[in-house]
Amino acid sequence: MIWCEEQDWLYEVFDLTTDPGEFGAHADFVRIWAAKLAPGKLPLKSEIGFEDFRGWWGWITLGEVLDPEGGAMRYRLWGSHVAELTRLEMTGKTMQQQYGERIDATNYNEFDLAFIQRLVREPAIGRQSGPVDWDIPDYQRMSTLRLPLSRDGSRVDYLVSAVIAT
Repeated sequence: MIWCEEQDWLYEVFDLTTDPGEFGAHADFVRIWAAKLAPGKLPLKSEIGFEDFRGWWGWITLGEVLDPEGGAMRYRLWGSHVAELTRLEMTGKTMQQQYGERIDATNYNEFDLAFIQRLVREPAIGRQSGPVDWDIPDYQRMSTLRLPLSRDGSRVDYLVSAVIAT
């Protein structure tokens, strides 16, 4: 379901039980996550290992939710290809540490931030896609698929994301 279309970006929200085949190039990433999904429970972070995502290495981020209302996350992992694409190394950092404490300095636009808040508040699969609007000659578009992970199965404590750039 389309959640928002803004600034040439499409933000979509999907039910947690959506068939992985619906996600095109992200299907295998969703399949790995969905295998850990139990009825009425979110997948536990402790049940998913880095090695599970072997084909996605370098294209994954793992954000630990620090403030469910404000959308602040500490990136426990910022893949090497994502770092090259964004020209940022965020592993171990928050956007606020990178850009300052102002809300407009998080490097998320207001729609990105609201989207993350929505996925944390109401657990769902999220996908955002749009044009790469910075000078990267090899890529024109990117798509990020975000999946919730939990410590206890009931609330979103992490978002694991896979980036595809084309």
